Parts: sequence; C-alpha cells; structure tokens
Amino acid sequence: MKCIFLRALLATLALVLATEAYAQTALKFDKRFVECEDKWVALRGKPGESYSYGFVYLDSQAGFTMQAVGSFTIDAQGKYKPSPLEHNVKVRLQPSQVQVALISPDKLRELSVESVPDWLKFYKTDTTSAAHYYRWGFTYNVWDYPTGAVKFLEKGYQVDPTYKNLGLELGYTYNAINQYEKAVTVLRAAQNYSDDKCYFYKELAYAQMHTNQLANAAKTAKEGISKCGDKALQSEMAYNVAYQYYLLKDRANFEAWARETEKWAVKDDVFMVNLGRMRRNEI
Repeated sequence: MKCIFLRALLATLALVLATEAYAQTALKFDKRFVECEDKWVALRGKPGESYSYGFVYLDSQAGFTMQAVGSFTIDAQGKYKPSPLEHNVKVRLQPSQVQVALISPDKLRELSVESVPDWLKFYKTDTTSAAHYYRWGFTYNVWDYPTGAVKFLEKGYQVDPTYKNLGLELGYTYNAINQYEKAVTVLRAAQNYSDDKCYFYKELAYAQMHTNQLANAAKTAKEGISKCGDKALQSEMAYNVAYQYYLLKDRANFEAWARETEKWAVKDDVFMVNLGRMRRNEI
C-alpha cells in the first residue's frame, strides 16, 4: 500500500514540475510593440505554426522598428528550437493594438541571440538631449501610450523647457493621463515655444475646464478659435466648452457655445449630433 501511495505521490510531483516548467516557457501575448522597446519579442502565428521573433527598438527617424531574425518552435521539454533567417529583416512598425510576447532572458541563449544586440549602439548616439526626449515622447504618443511618453518628456523638460513644442507635447500628455494641474502649468509656460497654436489652445482650454476654470477655458477657446484656421479643431474647442456648460445646466452659455460650434462643425458629424441630443436632454 505504501509503495502504491509513493508511486502516486511521485507521479503527482512529476506532473507538477512538468506543469511549472511549461508555465516558465509559455509565451504570454500581453504586450504591445510600444511596451517592448529594446526587447526581444515573439509574434503569434496560426495554430500549429512556429513563432516569429525579433528585436524591437526605436529609430529616431523611422519610429518603432523590429529586426526580424527568424522563427522558432517549442519542443515537448519546453526548449526553443530556432530557425534563423538567412538575412535579418527590418520591419517598420505602425501604431496598432497587436499583442506580442516578451521572450525571457534565459530563453535567448536557446535562440542564440544577445540580450542587447551589438548594432543597437548605433541608434543610441544621443540619449540625453531635449531633442531625443521630445522625439521619443512624441513617438510614444503617436502609439497612444502616454504613460510611456511622459517619462521621456519630463526628462526633456528638465534639460530644456524651451525646446520647441516639448512643453506642448508634455501638456498634451498630462491631459491624457488626467494630470490637469500640471498640464495648465506646463502649457502656460510653453505658449511662446509652440509652433502649433491650434493644439496649444485646445489643450490649454481642455486642462482649464478640468481644473474648475471654465471661465478661463472659455476665454482660451475663444482666443484659440480666432487664431486657428483648422475648422475641425475650432469646432472641437467650441463643443468642449458647450458640453461643460451643458453639464452645469447653464442653458444660456450652452446655447452660445453650441451656436459657435455650429459655425465650424460639419453637418451630421459627432458634434452636431451630440448638440441635438443635448438640446433634447438625451445626454
């Protein structure tokens, strides 16, 4: 009886160890490319196919790029079996929600690759200037990843707060992560260092209306509309103010800004549709 029990116990233990080993090698496809800068990643193929893999980095000119080096399979023991490409291929990545898996450092040896490729140094010649931090933060924002962008932009702001458009980009990022007080402060200081006045006024007004400064936001939006030649942004600024007055049940100011929105909005666009719903108290 004891021998039978011991055999059962050993079998259970072996199953647990095998499960744990598999869990360590299993790939978790839970990251976007923008979360994998300077990392090795695996791309999911069709069921039963091998995994493609490559190194993700950021090219200051081309943006996020993957150096594709081959594919691999995982054997029954959890070991990675690579099939390298004859020539590496650069893949210029476009903003997307595609999910990839980080490859653990211990598996890189099985793939016969260095954790940090030697060629990466040629893309790291400038890593401390305001220009570098601005470019990196801007690129992360293009990928709709402001929580990643903010760390670069804040570092750049410490280096040179007057660098062209850096304060505007940082203000936009603070708005995106709901840090509106910081956005107001940074944007006010950035007015003279921002090329895109339309976005400057839009972001400042947005930050002001989210810090209980609706009167100031309306003033900013009015000035922005008068100086901006982009109808889409003019209608957005006006609509944002109208919506805030609607929430306050200030009918007079709501109607005034609704009419301002109608000057610039396109017939039947989302702003016009929502204004109609607000007038009918459907929002």
